[in-house]
Amino acid sequence: MMGNSERKWNLGLASILVIVGLSIAAAAVQIYDKQLFSLLNSFHSPLTDIFWLSFTTLGDGLLICMILGCFLFINPRITVMGLAVFFLSSVAVNVVKAFFPCPRPLEIIQYVHVVGPLLRWGSFPSGHTAAGFSACFVLMGYAQGNAAKSLVLAVASLIGLSRIFVGAHFPTDVLWGMIFALITYNIVKMTLDKTIEKLVPDQPDFGHRVFRPLVYAQLAATLFGLLVYSVKFAEYAPAALAISIGTLVFMALKMHELAPFSRDN
Repeated sequence: MMGNSERKWNLGLASILVIVGLSIAAAAVQIYDKQLFSLLNSFHSPLTDIFWLSFTTLGDGLLICMILGCFLFINPRITVMGLAVFFLSSVAVNVVKAFFPCPRPLEIIQYVHVVGPLLRWGSFPSGHTAAGFSACFVLMGYAQGNAAKSLVLAVASLIGLSRIFVGAHFPTDVLWGMIFALITYNIVKMTLDKTIEKLVPDQPDFGHRVFRPLVYAQLAATLFGLLVYSVKFAEYAPAALAISIGTLVFMALKMHELAPFSRDN
């Protein structure tokens, strides 16, 4: 049987190969970046606009955090690992955007079909894509079975593609968002994995010093998402409302399910 150290080494090697492959793909796509963007962005209709805007909304940072927070009631380590990867990748993305401001498609292409806010700068890399894939890589690392992993990967890919279809990013921005997320995931995995295993329980435990505050934070974030963010700030309010309501319902069901364990503690 393959030991843990050998398995981690193999996964690390696979991640390096994927990062190299994505970097080569990004360099190749860069040559035809504008043409590929214009081609994909030209396919639109009122129905597809709603579809892509919904997935773009799903990539909003707050909503990603709320979704990761739901895993507190399944395996809290997923939440903590996911949030660590998300925040680190977000910092990296925003630092690059600040120091290397790049024009978005709307600034340099004559015709762009834009759905949502009119954004002109901060194109490289795609923050929504980095956020979506940050959660994706963590969930794939914990998921059991290829079906679940494929579903998570498909959703993250749709978030990335949505940034092209709503007119916010070039294809290379999306690919580099994936690369940023994968690099960040591996950094967190190598440096914080053992610490998370030591400090965070792998099952819901209301008596644990870390678990209960995280639940309160998740509840506060979800209520803010439902009552404020979805109404005033989300790119597509119906999608944000649906995610917020779904998160609250999921939490309520899991709290009811876990209530006997809470009383025991």
